[in-house]
Amino acid sequence: MNKQTAYYSYTISKFVLKCLLMTKTVVISEKLDLLPISTLDWEDFQVFSTDVLFTREKVKEAREYLVKGNKQEGIDVYAFEDGGKSRKVAQCKRVANITASAIDMIIVEFLKGQFADNTEEFILCTSASMNSMVDEKKVITSARAKLSAKNISLTVWDQQGFSQYLRVNVNPALVYRYFDIHVAQAFYG
Repeated sequence: MNKQTAYYSYTISKFVLKCLLMTKTVVISEKLDLLPISTLDWEDFQVFSTDVLFTREKVKEAREYLVKGNKQEGIDVYAFEDGGKSRKVAQCKRVANITASAIDMIIVEFLKGQFADNTEEFILCTSASMNSMVDEKKVITSARAKLSAKNISLTVWDQQGFSQYLRVNVNPALVYRYFDIHVAQAFYG
């Protein structure tokens, strides 16, 4: 290789690197344990949550409920299993942190709404990490108790919950769609 070819090769490589750096970048180590949920905006986070719910076994339909600004009665997403008898609902909160009082308000609002009577499972989807809450176990136990009084189970999908679910229920196409190929490769390694 002569000097001119080497120079052009170096210049092109430098240009490609600059182009890559101008795009949205998520720094990835060799192996990724948690999906970068917080990089999604609230609309993408809600659609992501809907799509993850749709991947659940026996779920035949999962949809967003109404649009932002409507009275949604404590839910953002609903889903039905085979036959339409078993309903699952989700409340999506794209927030950096979630408090015990916020979770309590979410549960109370849902239980006041029309969906509480015909729901089997309530899923709290949040981009926040519940692990950062000092009283995480107490908060979740309290929410479970309120819901179980109406025979409704609680599932928490925070950053750890989503990551754990998608690691066990492998879906690289879904991870690729919302994050990118590098995240999917690092996550599924």
